[in-house]
Amino acid sequence: MTTSSLRAERQNRLNWEKFNAEGIEIACAFKRELPDWAVVWWDECKLSTLVRSDGEPPARHLFEFETMADGSLGPSPNAD
Repeated sequence: MTTSSLRAERQNRLNWEKFNAEGIEIACAFKRELPDWAVVWWDECKLSTLVRSDGEPPARHLFEFETMADGSLGPSPNAD
């Protein structure tokens, strides 16, 4: 099985909405416990669509977000 077909199979099996919602909840819980830390959440669904066929990683600001104190998602700490 090729990497792209494995990725497609994974996307089809995973409930991305639930997965992302749970990930954001976990990131927010960490931020509440560690308010002085930069807590970064990766949007795995978006990342999987951005992976290039040549293997070059996409720019991180396209799929990672900092969890803010109010529970919202802000820009990537790696955004230029």
